[in-house]
Amino acid sequence: MRGIKDKVVIVSGGATLIGAAIARAFVAEGARVVVADIDVKGGSALASELGETTRFVATDVSRDADIDACVQATVKAFGQIDCLVNVAVIYADNGPASPREDWEKAFAVNVFGAAMFLRACRPHMARGSSVINFGSTSAGVAQAGRWTYPATKAAVLQLTRSAALDLAADGIRVNAVSPGWTWSGILDQISGGDRDKVDAVARPFHMLGRIGDPAEVADAVLFLASDHARFITGSNLPVDGGYAALGPEQATSPISELLSRPACPCASPSSPPRSPSRSPPACRPSPPTAPCPTATASRPRAWAAPPSPCRRTPWPPPTTRPAWPSSATGSTSGWRW
Repeated sequence: MRGIKDKVVIVSGGATLIGAAIARAFVAEGARVVVADIDVKGGSALASELGETTRFVATDVSRDADIDACVQATVKAFGQIDCLVNVAVIYADNGPASPREDWEKAFAVNVFGAAMFLRACRPHMARGSSVINFGSTSAGVAQAGRWTYPATKAAVLQLTRSAALDLAADGIRVNAVSPGWTWSGILDQISGGDRDKVDAVARPFHMLGRIGDPAEVADAVLFLASDHARFITGSNLPVDGGYAALGPEQATSPISELLSRPACPCASPSSPPRSPSRSPPACRPSPPTAPCPTATASRPRAWAAPPSPCRRTPWPPPTTRPAWPSSATGSTSGWRW
């Protein structure tokens, strides 16, 4: 890809599955890479695999001293910094049960780490340099039981826009990629290494019917760092198999279902007559504000309504969902991307 050869690239979280794929992609195009990660064993092994054009620097992105040391080591080894890729992430998310400690930890790594790495690299970046942050499809939608992670990723996307504006005068482009479900450390661990199972679960909400590969995300990062994207800044590139574009109806056809579904016997008398060609009526759930007439008349709250023949599921719907493990992390420990 044009404009990658001989560039010097720092990849934070570079020892993760996605980070390592990015490092390999840059090296394959002739770049020199510094892998910054807290995983000493994984980072050292990756640097050995990629050869003399790659260095590993043990880095905890929640510590400014570590970030500064990594930047100085990069400049000492290669003389410059042309690209920063902020992959490092922690997944400490128990939704509404998340304590302050998890919120602080999530922002310290996912947001502050990216901002401080950019701050440290900026004095060493010449015109034509670029920064690629990692957002997520989680940044723009509500997801049950997930609070801290989506909040941090939304903040990263705003950081991307703000930094793109302020660094434009220096000729530094700042963009983001937002992966959908991608084969990563956390999915590997949750599924027990069963990629087919993950694909099956993710199929309904990805247009392409599967999760992404780390190399596919790496290709997008490579593009944004290349001369092919020289007029692109402040943008967010979804690498999500159509996840963000699909919408709540997913791949279903609710209009067709509406046309074919029989009417509920609790329908209003003023409702249009049902076609005689349709099958016998079947009950559909009625909204809490328009209860079925066969339901108990006396109830203090709509959501406390007792079961009714016209309700297929109790109201309210179940709200208890399995929580993500509190130890789920990205480039720090435990659960890894």
